Amino acid sequence: YEWRKVDQEFDAAWTAAIEIGREIRREEMEEEAHRRAMDGSDTLMIFMLKAYDPARFREPRGQTSVDVNLSVDLRSRSVEDMRAELADLVRRDPGLITGANAEDDDANGFRG
Repeated sequence: YEWRKVDQEFDAAWTAAIEIGREIRREEMEEEAHRRAMDGSDTLMIFMLKAYDPARFREPRGQTSVDVNLSVDLRSRSVEDMRAELADLVRRDPGLITGANAEDDDANGFRG
């Protein structure tokens, strides 16, 4: 370490050698991770896919998914009341129902 302090050329060569060693080790680890992922590690495969193609495989940042179980007694409600409530919910939060469009709404009788 003392030579690194006094010899800039030696220090640069040392740093380059460390980086080359790290790159070789990184490549070896990637190869081993790939082998393990292909041999059946689903978790490892998920992480590798997220690393190689984040746009396709990484969860959007700032978004979470929530599963909700809802139980509603529909026997006491009229279809018109439920349609009006649904239209009001969608008006307040247009992204509430994904994959739907105005044509679907019209075809199904949902009008806001």
